[in-house]
Amino acid sequence: MPNKFIWRFCALNLTLLVLVSTWFWQQNQAIEIPEPQFATGEKIQCISYSPYYKNGVTPLNINTQISPEQIDRDLAILSKQFGCVRIYSVSQGLDYVPEAAKKLGMKVYLGVWIGWIKKLNEKELKLAISLANQYPETVKALIVGNEVLLRGEQSEASLKAYIERAKQAVKVPVTYADVWEFWRKHPKLESSVDFVTVHILPYWEDQPQPIERAIDHTKNVMHLLQTSFQKPILIGETGWPTIGRQREGAQPSAVNQALYIRSFLQVAQEKHWNYNLIEAFDQPWKRKLEGTVGGYWGIYKAYRDWE
Repeated sequence: MPNKFIWRFCALNLTLLVLVSTWFWQQNQAIEIPEPQFATGEKIQCISYSPYYKNGVTPLNINTQISPEQIDRDLAILSKQFGCVRIYSVSQGLDYVPEAAKKLGMKVYLGVWIGWIKKLNEKELKLAISLANQYPETVKALIVGNEVLLRGEQSEASLKAYIERAKQAVKVPVTYADVWEFWRKHPKLESSVDFVTVHILPYWEDQPQPIERAIDHTKNVMHLLQTSFQKPILIGETGWPTIGRQREGAQPSAVNQALYIRSFLQVAQEKHWNYNLIEAFDQPWKRKLEGTVGGYWGIYKAYRDWE
């Protein structure tokens, strides 16, 4: 009996050893990552830029102010790889971004943050209109509102009124940005914009997409949108997180981020998509809103490992 017990114990441990060894072997296998092809001197189209990457810095604090020096440093880094930045607000010092971008030959998707509070919305809209008129060669478009309908902070009618006011006041194109499902829920907004700006984030879908299906999912969504809308489409956000909870088959990791972004860039080249990646720098403040994963969408890390 003791010999039989020892044999079973040894067999169990041997099985566990084989399983663990196989797992480690699989984890250490080389992964083939696509290398998107760019013409000589060509840059990645655009990337979301939020300068709130230092510990304790958050746009939710009304007293937060970003210095021109920081913006100059950040854009100088980004200009090496990207031809454009997208910002989501013109408050807290971000009204300096068009001037900084102009000096570097970059373009800007200029965001107007629209929320619950009318007074703040008015301030944002007036300042953004002024900047768009001051820097018409730098501002690619005015993005009036970001996921406002998703958050339920304005009705379609009130949002449309903000958009149409902007269109009457500027010569640059005007658009609105939201997740692709909400654009399909509010198709009449197409008549108010110059182009449709959609967010396609396979990780955050109601049915999360594993990395193996993420690019096919993005292609399928784009095909659906191109048959649903007549006006041009900008992918206003797409990307993949590096750290955080797994959502069904969608697993955050640095490797998966590289796989998704590089594969996406190659497909975008082939299909002539207009796009903006999310995002330039990790955003620690988002962890309180979205969980750990919210702070880890950056191509550059929050602890400034790009310097």
